[in-house]
Amino acid sequence: MRLAIVAASAYEENGQVSPIPNAELDVELFGSRLAEADAGFAVHAFPAQRGLADAMESLIAGLGERPEALIFYFWGYALQSKEHGPTLLLDGPKLSSFTLARLRRLLEDSADVSLVVLDTTLAEGSSGEPLDAVRTMGRALSHGDSSVSSLISVRLPEQRVAQGPPPFTGLLQMILDAQTGSARALTPETLFRAMQSEEVMFADIPAAGCFLGLRDFEVVPPARPLSVRPPSVRPPSFPPPPGMRAPNIQPSFPPPPAMRPPLSNPPPPGARPQTLPPPPVVRPASVPPPPGARAPSFPPPPAARPASIRPPSVPPATVYEEQDELTAPQEHVRTRSVPPPPPPIRRSTPPNLTPSGAPGPELLAPPASSAAEYCRRLLAEFERVSDRDGAYRAAECLEALGEADLHEALLAANHRPDGLLPVRGVLSYTDWYERLCAGCNDPQTNALLRALVPALSRVGFQHARRLRREPVLSEEARQDPERSTTTLAKTLHWTSRLLCVPAAELYLVPEGMDSLGLVPGPERPLLTCGRALGSGFSLPELVCVWARELSFARPEQAALCYFPNASELSQLLSAALAVGGAVGLRAIDDDGKRLASGLKREVRGPSLAALELAAQAYPVREVSARAQAFIRSAEFVSGRAALVACGNLSLALALDQRFPRRFLTRADERRADLLRFMVSPELGQIRSALGVAIA
Repeated sequence: MRLAIVAASAYEENGQVSPIPNAELDVELFGSRLAEADAGFAVHAFPAQRGLADAMESLIAGLGERPEALIFYFWGYALQSKEHGPTLLLDGPKLSSFTLARLRRLLEDSADVSLVVLDTTLAEGSSGEPLDAVRTMGRALSHGDSSVSSLISVRLPEQRVAQGPPPFTGLLQMILDAQTGSARALTPETLFRAMQSEEVMFADIPAAGCFLGLRDFEVVPPARPLSVRPPSVRPPSFPPPPGMRAPNIQPSFPPPPAMRPPLSNPPPPGARPQTLPPPPVVRPASVPPPPGARAPSFPPPPAARPASIRPPSVPPATVYEEQDELTAPQEHVRTRSVPPPPPPIRRSTPPNLTPSGAPGPELLAPPASSAAEYCRRLLAEFERVSDRDGAYRAAECLEALGEADLHEALLAANHRPDGLLPVRGVLSYTDWYERLCAGCNDPQTNALLRALVPALSRVGFQHARRLRREPVLSEEARQDPERSTTTLAKTLHWTSRLLCVPAAELYLVPEGMDSLGLVPGPERPLLTCGRALGSGFSLPELVCVWARELSFARPEQAALCYFPNASELSQLLSAALAVGGAVGLRAIDDDGKRLASGLKREVRGPSLAALELAAQAYPVREVSARAQAFIRSAEFVSGRAALVACGNLSLALALDQRFPRRFLTRADERRADLLRFMVSPELGQIRSALGVAIA
């Protein structure tokens, strides 16, 4: 068996260190990722409190078999002292210690091969700098003939994050999500290399190291060919009408993992271990809301996997990578070259748009009667297989079409959410790229723009300033989504964590709804909205609007903030192809050459290598058509994100008409896409992952 033990504590029982709010809940997201089918770990969560070592020993002894692989993950405080060496600090009325020497002995005695992941903050009184602590911890766990590999991050107390998983854990989760479906095994070495390749996020980690034991450890084994269909509902035998026909793609994501039954043996006394089922993670209703969230009808934002689009704030020299003498004796040093990590997510086929950017026939709105008949047949099919959530979604489509009979109208009304969705999870990268973007993926354009992410804000802001689109915003108008008590800021923060998209800085301006949207910022896009939006709108309406805008703040889509139309986006893509060596500078116009000059200054190292690789695979003759198709696809996805966040089809359709953006897509196209997405298997799987599907 493959066993994972995750441990964290809020450190609220002692007064010696600063508390870590919601630590136990946030760490469950990492544990739930290990419990998914591709990793295959049986996950147990422990509070990082006194008696943790004894509880681990009791748990392992009661398994009845020796684990072939064991992961131990710890998020909390550590102490580095010359007398006792590196020690993990455990919560309680008085802090207790768990030495790394004891942890190593326990792991070597318990499993054939082990991996330790430590995301720690140095407690007051520790000796040395974070980099020294990383080296010392690595020696204690993985030096000599150890079978224990380790990934370690250390930060100073003033670098501790106030809420949510720290940067190291957030980046680790992102790479694990990106591994879904890969044909290659993910080892600690390749995992750390993949983390380093995400330069912007890795620069937020003060000190980190990878230490290899004598034996390889597979964090995620190679993917096996799928043998089952991902959708939970058997497709109907009748074709949908033209306007609601699903894109002709084959889903590449694995089916939702089955619930793992708990172990038959009871947990050791006092330890309260729990077996984590696969995602979504159930968040207890008793969790207090974040600071400022006073209204009882406003639930706390879900724990999110952080992502950063800020430029590096820590010089690369301060980031430590373990190389040789600290890993093992010289004869055991891994000298093989590590290939670049795979792309974050395997993409689907290109978008269902014609080369001219006009809608394909499958996106045209059908007559209401044919669409209603299709939804009614789907509803009957969902009811036949006892899929209550699918039946509700089909009834919602009939209600939106104005074709619902009494039974269908009651079905939709009885299950339509009243207020914010009671979510128990967050959107993962798989949810975004394989489900929300189903039928709208252009892997080649995504790869090109992803390579530009570290340089995009600086080059894009220079471009916007040259065109006199630089916004003039006062500091008095700025709102902090995490600390502000205004309804606008609180709903923005809640939506940001649900979508796993970093909340842009919010500025309230007096112009009204016309000012709603993203504007260019020197470090990342900024979000502006009129003050009138803060009154007269319900929480679901605000969440729906924020979700639509935040969809454009994702790393690749952020290019549309600086290059908002197909002409300017084509210039950016042409400049990227020139820097990547796919075309010559003479083949692009003067504006493209100016952008290429900026990209040459900013794109370096691994980002340049990724850009060159993406440029060689790009169809250079289709730049204009691809730019237009990319914008249209982003608009469709933004509507789907708004629907997921509010959970109300009628509301999403009404707000799309009430507050339109400057779209390339027509209103009837967006309406048809939302109707199709509402009854799609992709939305059903997303709702199941969020814990809002009707059981």
